[in-house]
Amino acid sequence: MRKLFAWVLSVSTVCGTLFSLVSCSPDGGVLKIGTTAHLTGDFTPWWTDSMGDREVASLIEGYSTVVADKDGNFVMNPQIVTDLAETANEDGTRTYTLTFADDLRFSDGTPMTAEHFAAWVLLFSAPVILAVGGSGTAGIHFDGWQAYLSGEADTFTGVRLLSENRLSLTVTAEDSVNYYGLYNILLEPLAVHEWLPEGITVADDGTGVYFSGDFTVEACAEMIESARWDTTDRVTAGPFRLAEFDTERREAILERNEYFKGTYDGTKPTLDRIVYREVNTASMFAELQNGDLDVLHGITGVSAINDAFSMENTGDYKTIRYDSDGCDALLFRCDYGPTQYADVRRGIAYLLDREELTESRFNDYAETVDAPYGPVLKIYDFIDDYADVKLDSYEKSAELAVGSFIRAGFVLGEDGQPYVSGIRYKEVTAEEAKSAPRSIYTDGKYLMPLIIDYCTYDGSMLSLFLRAMITDTPETEKTGISFARTELPYEEYLAYVYRDGSQGETYLTPKYCMFDVFYSFGTVYDVRMLYAGYPIAWENLSGIRDSSLEEAAFSLAAGIPSGNDNRYREKFAQFCTVHNQLLPELPLYAAVTVDVFSTKVNGYDAGAMKNIAQSVLKCSVGK
Repeated sequence: MRKLFAWVLSVSTVCGTLFSLVSCSPDGGVLKIGTTAHLTGDFTPWWTDSMGDREVASLIEGYSTVVADKDGNFVMNPQIVTDLAETANEDGTRTYTLTFADDLRFSDGTPMTAEHFAAWVLLFSAPVILAVGGSGTAGIHFDGWQAYLSGEADTFTGVRLLSENRLSLTVTAEDSVNYYGLYNILLEPLAVHEWLPEGITVADDGTGVYFSGDFTVEACAEMIESARWDTTDRVTAGPFRLAEFDTERREAILERNEYFKGTYDGTKPTLDRIVYREVNTASMFAELQNGDLDVLHGITGVSAINDAFSMENTGDYKTIRYDSDGCDALLFRCDYGPTQYADVRRGIAYLLDREELTESRFNDYAETVDAPYGPVLKIYDFIDDYADVKLDSYEKSAELAVGSFIRAGFVLGEDGQPYVSGIRYKEVTAEEAKSAPRSIYTDGKYLMPLIIDYCTYDGSMLSLFLRAMITDTPETEKTGISFARTELPYEEYLAYVYRDGSQGETYLTPKYCMFDVFYSFGTVYDVRMLYAGYPIAWENLSGIRDSSLEEAAFSLAAGIPSGNDNRYREKFAQFCTVHNQLLPELPLYAAVTVDVFSTKVNGYDAGAMKNIAQSVLKCSVGK
């Protein structure tokens, strides 16, 4: 799955190139892509965020104000913004005034103005979006965001609508200097007529933008929900439009957007249509060979990768090998069950031989990591050397695991007497017992068992390896811990991970304290919201509340001038150190990814840190 984690806005026009293949022919055609990632149809990453859905979003969303150029530097998108003025303010904030091109249109032909970019910030920073289960972090970098999101203010003071084609954005003093430069003023357009009822428009009376009309939960919730799940001629602004999504086949049909004026360098898609489909790993190579697919995207695992290379040896297929944009990890709930105690999380780490796991599943196609990093990051060599010396590798040790469980207080048996055998228990308060439904009450004591409710999803290969190596082994059982494993359909699993109340109140109530996930780094390594301690931190999936981790995550990029690599390394090392100690997630490995495709596909250009839109924009299909 995705970036289940690192919160990244969909930047469909980012264009950093690591691989170049054969030149593009102008033939266009239909490209059929198979992916092993899951497609749920939730193509707006403000609720849940699976990798397959995110790839579809990259194809249909676009016109970001800020993009990465061919060297990976963030620049204004000249197709969208024709002029940019910057002012440093006395209070430390920084104001940017953007002038938008006057020839922008959505996929249905509707003209696009500055109002649509302001609407994107307003909607996805509003209390209304929180009320329907979404994230309100779109305007996190702008002055007045917290007051607007909390409902204290009706206007968003840091965003000003100056005219039909001009908008100003005031970045907070904390974020006015940022390692990623212009990233803070990345906006995307919102098709207001798709998302909000008629009569609601963006207004500005001189103090900031707001939605005029009946912008309330009661008036807007139904239409927002409808727009979220709209899979037929959805109104967007990317190189392709979503014509249809087949929920049975898990297949998205995308057609070229005739109104798309191009990426930052003017590139327009040559393909007429893309069929993007979730495939079964058991049949995916056969589908490629018989022509049902042209491309297999995102292959991992030693067996599958070797099969891809074998196909290349026939001469009818090509492969591209690149580093994955993230690492697999175990997500712990730090506010629920036994994993709310850091020593329990550390004890679980000591029970798993991560080196053996990496070798067994990937051979030479992955690297074990001790914090959320991987070879795809420019900082990898530095942080990997740092990890060898400074970070705990949690080498497998039943003795150290038991010691951790004892330090966490799990020193009793089920009878409340000192532990002898079986499952360990900890005496807890009545309040703590509420956070662990398996707790029992005996002889005047509340006892919490060391039982880890572990949730995975249908088809998770990682969970199969975990069963053999930790969750179902006699060696684990002897330490006094037990894992209760639940396998769910992917959509339900995702709803529990994200505590997605929009799918039902049951998902708001904690039930599981460990998940296997994919931790995506993203184009910008901005993880502040993953560990933010205040209640509106939707992305804080672990539920951890620790000021040292929150500060380390926040200061990772904020306050560091662009280009100051030494300072950034310092901050990254600090973040990894705190993360390694607290383990809100247990990073496992960062894997190699391979794409394999027919030689009749011209211009396919996959690579590390690239989404599928970037891979296919110059594609055509020959005979």
